[in-house]
Amino acid sequence: MNIAVQPYASTEAQGHFRDTVVNDVLLSDIKAYLSLENQVILQNIYPEGKLKVWGITANRQQKQWEKLTVGDRVLFYANKEFDYQAI
Repeated sequence: MNIAVQPYASTEAQGHFRDTVVNDVLLSDIKAYLSLENQVILQNIYPEGKLKVWGITANRQQKQWEKLTVGDRVLFYANKEFDYQAI
């Protein structure tokens, strides 16, 4: 199992976190960013079309994220605390 650590301490990141992890995102709103294969996979996993997502920009953490597979964990932290995890 791999573990990724993801900060969301800035005001902007906290807003994105609230909008896409705390609250659901509609699959139809993010289809433009996904391959057709990934759209089908996510539609099968989330038939109601609602899911939680987190994306990153190309940066030093990209290699860590590229290693993640189904079942790995992401630990989110802000204000010196780990307060959310995703599987």
